[in-house]
Amino acid sequence: SPRLLSGPEQDLIVRELVRGDLANAADGARLPWPARLVPALPTRGFAQELRDLVMRAYERGLTPQDLRRLGKQHGRDDWVAAASFMSQYAGVSALREGTAYGPAELIRATVTLWLRDDEALQRERAARALVVVDELQDTDPAQFELLQLLCGGGRDLIAVGDPDQSIYGFRGAEVDGILRFPETFRRTDGEPAPVIPLTVSRRSGRALLEASRRVAALLGGASSHRELGPAAGLPDGAVQVDVLRSESQQARHVAATLRQAHLVDGLAWSQMAVLVRSTVRSLPVLQRALAVAGVPVAVAGEEVPLVEQPAVRPLLLLLECALVPQRLDEDAAVALLTSSLGGADGMALRRLRQTLRRAELAAGGRRASGELLVEALLDPRVLLTLDSWAVRPASRVARLLGLARDKAVEEGATAETVLWEI
Repeated sequence: SPRLLSGPEQDLIVRELVRGDLANAADGARLPWPARLVPALPTRGFAQELRDLVMRAYERGLTPQDLRRLGKQHGRDDWVAAASFMSQYAGVSALREGTAYGPAELIRATVTLWLRDDEALQRERAARALVVVDELQDTDPAQFELLQLLCGGGRDLIAVGDPDQSIYGFRGAEVDGILRFPETFRRTDGEPAPVIPLTVSRRSGRALLEASRRVAALLGGASSHRELGPAAGLPDGAVQVDVLRSESQQARHVAATLRQAHLVDGLAWSQMAVLVRSTVRSLPVLQRALAVAGVPVAVAGEEVPLVEQPAVRPLLLLLECALVPQRLDEDAAVALLTSSLGGADGMALRRLRQTLRRAELAAGGRRASGELLVEALLDPRVLLTLDSWAVRPASRVARLLGLARDKAVEEGATAETVLWEI
């Protein structure tokens, strides 16, 4: 049976291939990438972007030749280079594990199989008298094509979705699928498929519905599905909009709101949740703000990539700061101190800041506590004369930084080799 590759597994393959390009270039071979992209090639972000591009191509049924042609047609030399990479990626993936696919590859492989083997398609059709699809607005072109093959020709199909909630364009979803559903999946008599608007909301009360309907009215298109009313017995709910200047200010505001709800309103921590669009992008800043405010945090393991896991991310950050001291700024220092490596909660972090600040003022200095935190981790000698209980988290992290730095020197590791693995 096919095995589904995770995003990190795919990223690893991508990074190994790009690293091979760089190694070949160092030996005199021509680098297949545009010169302006060379500084980005070793980074994790480039690997993720490249993987996304390849997956979007698979979803749209594009071959490497198609992508190369589009690149030349639109003057995109990066697409031309990515087309060559796409061929290389497909070959290496097939050699490594022939039945392992990324999500987009798996759908496209199934569609290709059914197009080539009608017997296999008819067998799958016969096995399902009725197909029910949820969240149709979030399908990508490959998924929609698979659905057409499986359920076209008037077969029994129920699809549920809301075009106003199509938010996964960054993952390749296209709202056109649900918009043209009635014409694409016609009945056996040739008439468009019937559409039944569901007009009773069973999860949002009057106030929430009124606010969301005002926003939905600006989207255009068909509107019958927007005429919602609340089910009987639902509380009205409340809507509050806060406009903030930065991501860090937003995180502090969220932390303060949760803390107030717990301490003033008596709401249990387990009754609160923070919803984010991207755990990878939002969690680090948010987690630091919550830790400083003394708000406990629990994140489902499957929501966090391996490199962002609570047991992994601090270790990688520690290695990075040990090898590149310039990387250790106030945010990194706070992240290390409040991680499992430093063990400081919000109160312990404030106590450490106050202790360092008092010592600074007593010595006639005027530096802020953030700068003092960084200095304490880079040069733990400043902690020797201070309250050992107050500076314990800083002493612990500083010792680990020193051990990591010494071990790297002992092993002959360079910042480049270790950071590449990070």
